[in-house]
Amino acid sequence: MFYTCGIMNFAGGPEKNEKNTLEQMQKAGERFYGVKTHFKSVLKSAKIEGICWSAAATPHYFNYSSVINQSEDYLVTVDGRIDNESEIITSTEQDFNEPAGVVKSYFIKNGPMALMDIIGDFCISICDVRNNTLYLYRSCFGIRPLVYFWIKGHYRTAWASSLEQVLQISETTVDISEEYLAIYLSSTSMNNQKATPYNNIYHLLPGECLKISVDRIERLFCRSPQYSEETYNLSYKMQLEIFRDLFFEAVRCRLRRSSSEIHISLSGGLDSSSIACVATQIIKNENVPVTLSCDHLAHIGEGNESKFAALVAEHIGCSLNMYSDNNYSDILEAVKLSQPTPFYAPSRALLGNLTINAINDKAENWVRFTGHGGDQVTSSSRYLYPIGLIQRKKYYDAYQELRNISKSGNSNMYRVFMNNIVNMYRQKDELWGTSFSIDHHLLTDEFISKWALRERKYHKSITKEYPFDVQLRFEQLLHGSSWMSEDGSHLLSNRYPFLDIRLVDFCLSVPEFLKRDRNDRTKTILKEGLKDVLPQIIRRRNSKSSHFGSFVNGMASRGDVLVDIVKKSKLIERGVIRKEKYKELLGYMQYGSLTHQVPSFLSILALDVWLIMRENGYAHNELVNKASQ
Repeated sequence: MFYTCGIMNFAGGPEKNEKNTLEQMQKAGERFYGVKTHFKSVLKSAKIEGICWSAAATPHYFNYSSVINQSEDYLVTVDGRIDNESEIITSTEQDFNEPAGVVKSYFIKNGPMALMDIIGDFCISICDVRNNTLYLYRSCFGIRPLVYFWIKGHYRTAWASSLEQVLQISETTVDISEEYLAIYLSSTSMNNQKATPYNNIYHLLPGECLKISVDRIERLFCRSPQYSEETYNLSYKMQLEIFRDLFFEAVRCRLRRSSSEIHISLSGGLDSSSIACVATQIIKNENVPVTLSCDHLAHIGEGNESKFAALVAEHIGCSLNMYSDNNYSDILEAVKLSQPTPFYAPSRALLGNLTINAINDKAENWVRFTGHGGDQVTSSSRYLYPIGLIQRKKYYDAYQELRNISKSGNSNMYRVFMNNIVNMYRQKDELWGTSFSIDHHLLTDEFISKWALRERKYHKSITKEYPFDVQLRFEQLLHGSSWMSEDGSHLLSNRYPFLDIRLVDFCLSVPEFLKRDRNDRTKTILKEGLKDVLPQIIRRRNSKSSHFGSFVNGMASRGDVLVDIVKKSKLIERGVIRKEKYKELLGYMQYGSLTHQVPSFLSILALDVWLIMRENGYAHNELVNKASQ
């Protein structure tokens, strides 16, 4: 498939057969990504003798002549897609098909902080040989992961797309860090955590740019959405026009460097329908050499959206491929606790029910568009807006909004004011009470005390820089993981127009009524901005059907697996969780009584299943053998 990996030997350090190590990292990349994908890839590698080595495998349809640029002082690698190449070209002699060369020139001319200007879905590494420094940068909402190995004062560092690749470095160990377990169990999302299960190996966070030397790591910046008061104050007409232009460009740039056939995951909802309709118009009007096909996952017997998906497919003149998730019957079906696992970190993919499997397993050379991020970008919560208006000093508007909430909920103004204003400021957001929504009695007193879990807090800070409603949206986008790959590979061909950073910046800055009007009609900006493109029946929709009940049905039939998990639990064996409470919560989940706690408890279940299976797997055994050599 496609991946990147590299090693930098800081000046003065011994060379330990780095060429062979890089080859092992490449083989690990092929194992991890190649077994789950069918794309042809183009492999490139380069080195500056004795100092740094790098390799990258790129999809053939990118048509890049090279993703690695090597000179006397720099070795630059770009894994992924750059969408604004024309804006960062610094010389008329530069080639659009050599992104690493474009990045290097821009870096040399403008400095490392200018990397923030690059837009797309990518991971970038820059070895600055003259200054004995490594720069790593990952795009804000990119689906490409990047992990790195570093020990202060150690002579070399390494980075790669997957944990398996970095674990080829001889200094690494496969022992699980207990601190990682504490972080995992006290975090709402691992997407905003640097920790990995292994000591001295870290995640590069979304939007993060690091400057790494032999004795120091410096975070240069972490690209996040930018709120604009100027955008907020534009006229309604201008805001709709700008949104439309940005949305078209978000789809347009993702049609570039694509497979000849693009599949759209068409749910029947507003977000995916908007992408399908806009992509069709661009392809037709601009003669883009791409064919569209639509895939729909039908939740048979519950929340069936098939009629809406069929309507949209007919509207754009596109074929519709129908798949069924079989009512979640595969949840836990693939869990064989005595079998190996290829995963190097906990993943809900271990639990089965990866609905994308029914579609992606049939993929040959497809790029896929999905509507992920649409809910976060184009809608909002009415209960956060009053405090945002007060922060904007729009006191009368805040009063009117509180009145509307009071009327719709048949509640008095005092209670609404306390809940939506006063309590927001009082809220401590202690992780203990708000993160997992799981009974804290699940964890043992010893584990709680050792890692000071009662003192750990998850900060959803009310910032003075941004209104609270906007700040919370920022955190949901940056720390959420619904568009991040569960197993590190199966989403690498997905593209998300709603997560174009230019579109995100704009949408998070527009007034509330463009996301939810007075009649509680959501996603107004999307419906009005694309009203000449969307079918009328889709524009009138305000929500989609839920599929939670079928999940419960699937869980109810897997009691034997749940019992086996408790019997073999590594979390119990390590003294992390209480056996009786664990059995009780598993029973609640099996029979649908856990309700809102399900996503959090599934994360705990995924951790335990992974700990059990890793000891049986080739991942563990292979790495133990490597470490003992």
